[in-house]
Amino acid sequence: MFGFGKGKVDIQLSKYNFSPGETIQGTVTLKLNKSIKAKGFNIRLICERKITKMSTSRMDTRIVKVFDFKQPLDKEREYPAGQELSYNFSMNIPKDFSSSMPDGALGSIAKAASFLSRQSSHFNWYMLASLDIPMGFDVSKKVQINVV
Repeated sequence: MFGFGKGKVDIQLSKYNFSPGETIQGTVTLKLNKSIKAKGFNIRLICERKITKMSTSRMDTRIVKVFDFKQPLDKEREYPAGQELSYNFSMNIPKDFSSSMPDGALGSIAKAASFLSRQSSHFNWYMLASLDIPMGFDVSKKVQINVV
């Protein structure tokens, strides 16, 4: 995503499909069109749960953030123009987190309860790299990953 012509962020991952407990490894690059004073450069692993509930007259959707881990890549400073800055990172997905329904009889009961309550939900995982600019829009990039 572009920060209104300020520059560009890119996220490269070794893979995009993960299991709970696995390690995400990748590289984030930042290239700015002009020098910018920023509070820092960060990578985040975020999981949001999208819940849709249907009633007789309408459908309500809400998004709840269930996991958000921020890892600093660089500190507060003046970030130079024209240079491509590259940062390697490694981040673990929580072992005890499951974004799917349980298997077997318990899974069947959970699916039936969800159907009868006319409610559905799913989890969205993504990586978000952003240059935190105090006055103005951040320069950032968001990449979806799969955790099953």
